[in-house]
Amino acid sequence: MFFEEALLKKDSITVKISVEEVTYLRKNNLQKYAEIKDHLHCPECERPHLTHKLCADRANYFATHIGEEHDDDCIQER
Repeated sequence: MFFEEALLKKDSITVKISVEEVTYLRKNNLQKYAEIKDHLHCPECERPHLTHKLCADRANYFATHIGEEHDDDCIQER
């Protein structure tokens, strides 16, 4: 499953963040990217962590961490 946005849940912050915003941080501010990269979740069910995929030949995207699953009723699971 590929995502164009993620839910950033870190400390008391819970906000949606686009793949473009994370791509920008990854390319221009590695310190900030390192601070958030392990706190990205499915924007619908908030359960699985998402990984930012940086691609050379297609659009960047978020993908579910291997071994993690969405809630059974999550629309991203369908």
